Amino acid sequence: MKLKKFFAGVLAAAMMLTVGATAALAEGTATDTVEPATTVTAIAGNKALEASDNIPLYKNYFVKKGIAPAEDFEFTITYEGVLQQDTAAFAPKYTKGQTVLSGQKVTFGQLAVSANAASGSFNVTPDQLGLGNPTGTGKYLYKITETKGKTTATDYADDKPVYMIVTVAHKVNPDTHKIVENSYVYYVTMSRDYTEGSKKFDENKKINNTDAFNNYYGKDADDKDTVFNLVLSKEVAGGFGDLTKPFTFNVIFKADSTVSRGPIQVVELKKGATISLDNAPIGTSTTLNYGVNYAVTLKDGASIEFGNLPAGVEYEITETLSDTDSYNVTVNGNAQEKNVAYKGTVSGNNDAKTDTVAYVNTNPKTPDMGVVLDNAPYIAMLAIVAIGGVALMLNKRRRDEE
Repeated sequence: MKLKKFFAGVLAAAMMLTVGATAALAEGTATDTVEPATTVTAIAGNKALEASDNIPLYKNYFVKKGIAPAEDFEFTITYEGVLQQDTAAFAPKYTKGQTVLSGQKVTFGQLAVSANAASGSFNVTPDQLGLGNPTGTGKYLYKITETKGKTTATDYADDKPVYMIVTVAHKVNPDTHKIVENSYVYYVTMSRDYTEGSKKFDENKKINNTDAFNNYYGKDADDKDTVFNLVLSKEVAGGFGDLTKPFTFNVIFKADSTVSRGPIQVVELKKGATISLDNAPIGTSTTLNYGVNYAVTLKDGASIEFGNLPAGVEYEITETLSDTDSYNVTVNGNAQEKNVAYKGTVSGNNDAKTDTVAYVNTNPKTPDMGVVLDNAPYIAMLAIVAIGGVALMLNKRRRDEE
């Protein structure tokens, strides 16, 4: 019986050791897993690349507010020189500062605000970098630069270049660990920071290829707004102000062919406000274009809010009043000539991130008054009569006493 218990204990211990060993081996396998050949990482030990393997470089586009227009992001790669060579003195065919590739594009269509970034990439191979058919080992430096675009509300945060080191090394037989003659492989690492002459990157500033280039629309990398709103409001004042009358406005946001802008949004229509184009109603789900004249109607207390407007956008708002509309007009507290465009520019420099164009129409007419209702003169007259009566009474009493 004791012998059976002893063997049972040994068996249980063996099983525990086996499970522990399996878990330890599983962890080791996961840690040692190598990235696919087409993925470049910022850490040492990534899988070796062949001369024709792709090095994908990613662009992440964060739309934080509004709607971003379609855009092509372009990149240029230049050769920056040798960092290390063996005695064979192999080097790419390019000279320092020479363009290797240009016009590499990552294209995005129109994008609405999203919690996640839209991503795209372009590829480059060691062959394209001039490193095909090497005759020796070495390290070679390249600079990848994004061309700054023309979208006014986009933060081209990564206008600084990304530096890339491509290492050429001997291919090694994995079984014998001996060099395979005349066979080479490539390793890649990247950084946003490289100090000329240091021959190396700051280890803390290495980056992954999936985070090489980031751009932001609507808000910049520091979360500051780059698109803003504009509110057009209507108030009617005066004793004969018509509170139910719809007043008509023509609204146009000026086009600028030198820049790119996302579409204008109709953010909100309050208290019966309407907007239309060629008599076709437009709702909040429809976007507007620059350079197009839109008709807006507003009654007293109504307003329309436009969004996705970069700072510097020029606009013109004209209220159309007929000859029978006897109103004095002010805009933002200043007198405005009737049927003349109010011209402004989106500033985006206030805490609310919203500009206001507040129209107030005051009817100056006063009611007809045929009967004077002021009784002050009559009160004065009665007081005089009363005083006179008292004086006469006192005078008569004095005469009687005489």
